[in-house]
Amino acid sequence: MEPINIPSFANRINVPSELSEEDFNYHHQGCHDKIPNITDFEIISTIGSGSFGEVFIVKEKSTQSIYALKKILYNLSSDPELIKKRAKRERDAMIICSNKNSKRAPKLYYAFLDQDDTSFNLVMEYISGGDFNSYCYKRMCDNNPFQLEEIKFYMAELVVCIENFHNLGFLHRDVKPENLMIDKDGHLVLCDFGSSKQIVSSSPPSIGSGSSSGPNGFSGLAATINNNTPPNFTSFLRNPNCSYTSYIGTPQYMAVEVVQGIVYSKLCDYWSLGAILYELVAGQALFVESPDTTEQKIRENIGNWRGLLNTAISKSQQPISKVAESLIRDLIAPERKRIDSGAIKKHPFFEGVDWQKISDRIETPPYTPAPSNPTDKSSFSIGGQ
Repeated sequence: MEPINIPSFANRINVPSELSEEDFNYHHQGCHDKIPNITDFEIISTIGSGSFGEVFIVKEKSTQSIYALKKILYNLSSDPELIKKRAKRERDAMIICSNKNSKRAPKLYYAFLDQDDTSFNLVMEYISGGDFNSYCYKRMCDNNPFQLEEIKFYMAELVVCIENFHNLGFLHRDVKPENLMIDKDGHLVLCDFGSSKQIVSSSPPSIGSGSSSGPNGFSGLAATINNNTPPNFTSFLRNPNCSYTSYIGTPQYMAVEVVQGIVYSKLCDYWSLGAILYELVAGQALFVESPDTTEQKIRENIGNWRGLLNTAISKSQQPISKVAESLIRDLIAPERKRIDSGAIKKHPFFEGVDWQKISDRIETPPYTPAPSNPTDKSSFSIGGQ
């Protein structure tokens, strides 16, 4: 199901009316200084398609380097201003992740605005292992359910992905299997930052390296937020800039507070973690009853999450261990009771997990992709070889 975004009133009155090349164009430090255009790349194949654009494997003609290129068309949309805002969000978050050398996000090399076809283009590293959703689907088709140790590994990796993104100053707001990539070594990488939101902090933003045509190199970047206390309405009154109200994300992974349109914080991403954990241990989605389930029905299910969760756990066709159930209930919970990364790491579900090895990406993954060549796309569900 595609992500949706219904901006809050405050966001609607602050949408930029136009993005110029100076505002959007960017090249990473170490790349050549010339901002490329679409003619500088040879499109090899399509690996992804969604509501806001397409993703291609491309080859840069001058260097023969292989990249992934995300093209976001804005004038064909019924809401071009929203598309522009999403493109800028994604570009901004990717620059921060790249400048901080994050291993849990795709590295951004170039960003450029193509006036001819009215598109924003993001040129990033190509992660050939495919998305986690495609991998899960293949496992299901092969009648090869995840074993507990595999689930623990991937959930631990996801915890670190989310925690790192928060520490770089952002909420993701669309954590789901489709937005998790498997890199060449078998580790998870969080991607698709179009729904992300900068966490406002009183500290000055860290610009880092890289080059942009805009003033001061790059404007509006969020600083790392260090307070990891679970926010509630009281904390919102103390610091309203760290809480948000936009209805944004993919419905079946949205936290209840997001669906209800009330104040939420970075803990919304850990509700999504709980929804994904339930899918892996139960073999089915928590809030989607069938492929025909409507968005309205999903929202109703999330609104009635307490009764639905009790029923789903008791009637699950695959047995759910008590320790897994405990973690699910700590994540699919009211925001004021939902646990954050510190408490998640201490949960008995993760007993035996070496968090330092997970963080350093030296824990051995249960699966390692084996691409046959640099442009192999067989791990992707669209157009696989």
